Amino acid sequence: MFADLKAYPQETISEIEIYEEFIESDCELVLLVVDSCYTTVYCKDKEKLELLYRNAQAYEFKDVQYVTEKNDIRTRLTAW
Repeated sequence: MFADLKAYPQETISEIEIYEEFIESDCELVLLVVDSCYTTVYCKDKEKLELLYRNAQAYEFKDVQYVTEKNDIRTRLTAW
C-alpha cells in the first residue's frame, strides 16, 4: 500500500516531486506512506508538526525522528 497525500490551503495545487518544491509551494502538509508502515510527514506549521511528533511518540511509533534538509533523502535530485 502506498499513499502520497498533499494538503493545500486553497486551489493553488502544484506538482511536487522533490523536497525543495514542497518548501517553495503553497502546500502545507505532505503525508507519504510506503508499504503501509513507513510514513513521512512534511508540515510547514511548526506547532502542528510538534503535535504530530508528540502524538507519534504517545502511540509508541518506532523510529520517530525529525527529518531536516541535512538528513532527508528526498532532497535535490531525489524524486518522491
